[in-house]
Amino acid sequence: MTKKMSVDKPVVLIRDVVRPEFYQSVTDILHAARSNAYRAVNRVMVEAYWNVGRMIVEEEQQGK
Repeated sequence: MTKKMSVDKPVVLIRDVVRPEFYQSVTDILHAARSNAYRAVNRVMVEAYWNVGRMIVEEEQQGK
């Protein structure tokens, strides 16, 4: 049985092929999306807290 000798091929990484501006654009998009997600969650949570507070006040004032 004969073994084939492996020839080491140069490894080409995608970061060596794609422009750095491309990576920066992708990074910017992801950062903006994360920021928008945080803001959306915060808005929803503030609204939920406001509604809970309103319910507590109405309960305490017995609907008055």
